Amino acid sequence: MTGIKLDAEILLPKDQYAGHWPVIACDQYTQDSAYWEAASQSVENNPSSLNIILPEIYLNDNRLSRIEKIHKTMEHYLADAIFQPPVKGCIYVERSTAWHPRRRGLVLAIDLEQYEYGAGKEAGLIRPTEATVPERLPVRMEVRRGASLESPHVLVLINDKSDGLFKMLETMAQAQAKPVYDVELMAKSGHIKGYAITNSQELAQIEAYFNKLQAQSSFVFAVGDGNHSLASAKALYEEAKSVRAGSASLGSASLLRYALVEIENIYDEGISFEPIHRVLFGVKEKDAIDYIEKAHAEARRRGGGGSRLWDIHWDGLGLVTPLLQPVLDALVETTPGASMDYIHGTEEVERIVRERDDAIGLILPPINKDGFFETIEKSGVLPRKSFSMGEADEKRFYYECRRLYP
Repeated sequence: MTGIKLDAEILLPKDQYAGHWPVIACDQYTQDSAYWEAASQSVENNPSSLNIILPEIYLNDNRLSRIEKIHKTMEHYLADAIFQPPVKGCIYVERSTAWHPRRRGLVLAIDLEQYEYGAGKEAGLIRPTEATVPERLPVRMEVRRGASLESPHVLVLINDKSDGLFKMLETMAQAQAKPVYDVELMAKSGHIKGYAITNSQELAQIEAYFNKLQAQSSFVFAVGDGNHSLASAKALYEEAKSVRAGSASLGSASLLRYALVEIENIYDEGISFEPIHRVLFGVKEKDAIDYIEKAHAEARRRGGGGSRLWDIHWDGLGLVTPLLQPVLDALVETTPGASMDYIHGTEEVERIVRERDDAIGLILPPINKDGFFETIEKSGVLPRKSFSMGEADEKRFYYECRRLYP
């Protein structure tokens, strides 16, 4: 049992809607309303995944009415035949960005029975990589609860130094006449194309390869991006199971048991591990400096005074130290009116610091891939928002969908 479902029915928009359909993950540009306004203008009145997601910049902006509209739009898209006949299998994806000419992925459904976000290092075949904040789940569950569709932005890593799986997938894709989609992405974010893998023999080869990976480790999958989104899917599935406890059939819970994700190889040359930076709001610079330096004598600050943009370094460490996050949490908690956000990309941090006088940017160090899986296996989850897979524009764009309720 590898924790995957290779016969999920994956929905793709019809070709005439492809140009406007893909949009970046909802948890990006959480401090940049201009990005999402531009995305809306780009989509105009066309069918788009933008209309069936809730960008997290709007989590506290008429959320319930937005969610109601999202759910109605999903039903409308299904009723109006926006989608092609379902692909029963998985989708091999190739993505290009301004930073990398190619990144490869495999979109498929994973089994949430094999995933536990609160069980630490003894979890199942699918492991979280970062600590989950329970308070962040209910609002994300609201979006998924009752939604007719899901569309994935979760990226899940495998540990495959030989790169055997994706070499095999490349061969399968090359044998096809053309991809099932081949689309430029908005905001100069690159290009994606996908190949449907539906042949039973090829699916059996894929499953066999995952079985091989499983035999080599206590777990196969590490959630690289979208930890809280996947945790919300798991929590909603457990909720549905509880409601239907004792029933002869789980009904819709059987669909909620699975979640679409994109699988990627941690050693893919198109994946750069980037730190997720912190931005403090409503904290005086001197107070923040004094607080952090008092808590961590080893932390050192680079750059000129008064810049409100700091480089944070720790000798020998390439991940957010477990010591840092509690210090920042305590600083925000004990400073009236203070808050903190997690930002992908140094340019975005710099933009925020330039535009807001009450912002302090903390630039965190780069990440090392080697030993990453071993760290998760031995030590359990990392502090929340420890790393990011690539820059903000490299995040997953929604394209594939799957029914969540019959």
